[in-house]
Amino acid sequence: SEDIQRQLTWIWLSAPKDIIAKRLKTRENHFMPEALLDSQYDVLNPPKDAFKIDVSVDVESALTTILTQLNEKKGR
Repeated sequence: SEDIQRQLTWIWLSAPKDIIAKRLKTRENHFMPEALLDSQYDVLNPPKDAFKIDVSVDVESALTTILTQLNEKKGR
């Protein structure tokens, strides 16, 4: 319904492919092999009306950006 759509906020966590590749190399016991990364980026359809958050920064900075954008949206 429209009420749910107004309350819903999509947050797209994004980073350049080389950053994600580097992170995949350091993960242990993860289901996503690095070999699939190119195909995932090839078919990626960025969400419309989403807050795009650069997660190539540290977690605290990304979280601060998310909270700032959510607070700005709430203030509208």
